[in-house]
Amino acid sequence: MLLEKVKKAKKVATGAVVGTTAFLMFIVPLTLQSVVMMGGSNNCTSRATSDIYVKTDGTNEENKKAIWSYLIQAGYSDEAAAGIMGNMSVESGFDPNRYQGDIKPSQFVKGQTGYGLVQWTYIGYQDQLFNYASQHGRPKEDLNLQLDFLCQVQLPTFKWADDSGNVHFQSTDLFKSSKSIHATTKAFLYCFEKPSAKVKSYEEHLAERFENANAIYKEMKGQDFTTGVGGWIVWVGDSRTVGMKNSIDGENNFWVAQSGEGYKWFTEKAIYQAKHALKEGEGYTIVFNLGVNDLDNVDKYIDKLNDLSEGEWSNAGQIIVLSVNPVDETKHKGVKNKQIEEFNNKMKTKLKKKIQYVDTYSQLLGHIGSDDGLHYDKNTYQEIYDTVRGQGGPTYACELDSGQGGILTAEGVSINFDSKYYTYSDDINIGNPNVCAAEKVQSDWPYGDHCVSDSIFKKFNKMICSSYASGRYWEVNYPDDPYPLLRNWDQKLTLDHISPGNGKYSRDVDSPIPQSIASFSYPDGSAHVGFVEGVDVDGSVVISECNANENEKQYGFRVKKYKSVRQWMEGYGGNQFNGYYGK
Repeated sequence: MLLEKVKKAKKVATGAVVGTTAFLMFIVPLTLQSVVMMGGSNNCTSRATSDIYVKTDGTNEENKKAIWSYLIQAGYSDEAAAGIMGNMSVESGFDPNRYQGDIKPSQFVKGQTGYGLVQWTYIGYQDQLFNYASQHGRPKEDLNLQLDFLCQVQLPTFKWADDSGNVHFQSTDLFKSSKSIHATTKAFLYCFEKPSAKVKSYEEHLAERFENANAIYKEMKGQDFTTGVGGWIVWVGDSRTVGMKNSIDGENNFWVAQSGEGYKWFTEKAIYQAKHALKEGEGYTIVFNLGVNDLDNVDKYIDKLNDLSEGEWSNAGQIIVLSVNPVDETKHKGVKNKQIEEFNNKMKTKLKKKIQYVDTYSQLLGHIGSDDGLHYDKNTYQEIYDTVRGQGGPTYACELDSGQGGILTAEGVSINFDSKYYTYSDDINIGNPNVCAAEKVQSDWPYGDHCVSDSIFKKFNKMICSSYASGRYWEVNYPDDPYPLLRNWDQKLTLDHISPGNGKYSRDVDSPIPQSIASFSYPDGSAHVGFVEGVDVDGSVVISECNANENEKQYGFRVKKYKSVRQWMEGYGGNQFNGYYGK
C-alpha cells in the first residue's frame, strides 16, 4: 500500500498536480476575457455577497462609519478607505439612495442620471447594480448591497487606468494596500468616477476630494465601527446552544435551549418562550440554532420560520438562522456532514428575504474542538458566538425566481510571476517554498529528483499548477503574511481528500468556496488544481490556472468563466472532485 501511494504521489507531482502527459497541450495561454451575464440556474447563494455586514440607522453620519468599517474589514488600508470615501463624500454624501442633482426618483433616466454611493451613471453599471439587487432580494438603496456590489463585483477586477492610458495601480490588491491617501483619492477619481470637467477641472475635483479624504482619515484612522448584532439576543437551540450558554463570555443573552430537542419542542414550547422574551423589549434579535437532531424536518423548519417572520416573531429586530455546524465523523457515528450540508443549503435558499442566514459551518469545517464529535469546546463555541455578534456578520438568505445569471467576469485577473508569491525560496517570508526551480532539488515529497528529470525543460517549470495555485492562494488571501500552506498541502488535498490546514474545506463540488484552491483527479490517478477567483449568484465561477506548456516557454496561464466547477472539471476529463481549500 505504501508503494502504491508513493506511485500515486509521483503522478500528482509530475503533473504538478496536472499530469503533464495528459494535459500538456490542453492549456494554452489565453487573452483575458470579459464574460458577462451568463445564463444560469435558479440557484440562489449567499456566497455572491460579502460575509461583511455593517449596521447603520440610515443617517449620513452613521453611514460614513458603516462604510469605513466595511472597507477596513474588506482589507482596504486606512489610506485606501479614505481615498474612496473622499470621493464618495462629494458624489453622494454617503447616501446610498441619492439621485444625481437630488432629483425625484420619478425623474431618473437610466444611463444619464447618477445614482447611489458612487453615483453609478454608465447604463451597464446601473443595469448590473439593479440586477444584483434583484437577484439578492434586497432594495437597490441597501447600503450593504451597494458596498457588496462595489467591493465584491466591480473592484476585484477593476483596471486602474485613466482615459489617457495612465495606470495608477497595477491591481486592486495594490490599491487596497496603498499607504498614500493622495494616490488612492486620485486613482478613484481619474479611473473610476471620471466626473465632468465642464464646471471644474480634474485638478479642482481632486483638491476637494483629497481634502475630504484627509479629514476622513484623521477622524476615522484606527477606529473600529464594526457593528454586528448588538443588544439582546434570544438564542433558540438544542444541546449545542446549551453548551454555548455554559461556555461563552457575553452579556445580553436570553436562552431558550434544551438538550436533545427538535421540531416538536420548537413548535410546542420554544416559539412561545421566545415570543415572551420579545415582549420584554423591542428590537431583540432571535438566533435559531436547531436541526442537528432532526435534519429530515428541514422543510417543516423552513415553513414555520417563514410564517414566524410574518407573524409571532415579526416584532423581532432581526431573525437569524445559524447554520447547523459540522461534526467530527471520526468521533461521532450518527449524523454525517453531507446530511448537514444538504440541510443548510435548503435553509439558505428557501428562507424569506427578511431572515438572515449566518454560515459558520464553512468556517468551522475541519477544525472544530470536540470530545464527542458533536458538542464543542469553549473556544469553538466562542468563535460561533463572536461571528454572530459581529466578527463576520450575517449574510442574507435570498429568494431567486428567475434564471438570470450573474455578472462576475474573468477580466482583469493578471499575475506578476516575478513576485514573491510565485518565486521559490526556503524563506517563507520572501518566497514560495512550493515552487520547484532548477536550483532546488530535495528528497521530500512532492518534489524529489523529478524536479530535473521529469519536467518538460529538464527543470520543474515553476508555473506547474500546484506551484501557481499555492502562490495565488497566498497572494489573494494572505498577501502580508508569510507563506500560509504546508509543503505537502497538495498531497493532503488531492490524494488524502482531507483539509490541508485550518482553513475552509469541502468536497461538495456544487458549493464552491470563493478564493479557494480546487482540485480534481483524472481516471489515471493524476490530478489538477486551479484557483477559484470568485463565485457568482448563479453558481458560475471564474477559475485561474497554470500548467507547463511547450507552446508558451514560461507560463501556461489561463483564466476563464465556467457555469460551474463541475463543468471545469469534466471539460478536462476529470472524474473525481478532490475538494476546495479556502481561507
